[in-house]
Amino acid sequence: MIEELSVYQNIFFNIKLCFANLTETVIHDRVNKVLEDLGLEQRKDLKVGNVLAKQISGGQRKRLNIALELIREPAVLFVGEPTSRISSRDSENEIDLLKKLSIKGKLIFVANLHLTSTRCLIK
Repeated sequence: MIEELSVYQNIFFNIKLCFANLTETVIHDRVNKVLEDLGLEQRKDLKVGNVLAKQISGGQRKRLNIALELIREPAVLFVGEPTSRISSRDSENEIDLLKKLSIKGKLIFVANLHLTSTRCLIK
């Protein structure tokens, strides 16, 4: 994720690097589709920003990370702690998103062990 670029530009350049043979029209269509699928279409023109100058929320940042992976059309998606460091509302949205992706046929592996969860397992 490049902090100086917008949400849209991050996805656009990612797919352009991965699929050099695609036309600009196809790339724009795919970017818009993934933005819509992940609920980021309203934020597409915002710069990603950094920790000190946030432009998008933590949940939106996580969805952008997922978008950067989904744009490559993987058969399997490994997601590490998708709900850590985000609000409870964003956590719920994140889990709903992963459920939707699995219903659409994506094989998703989620690692979500927090320190407190680990302590409970050890006891």
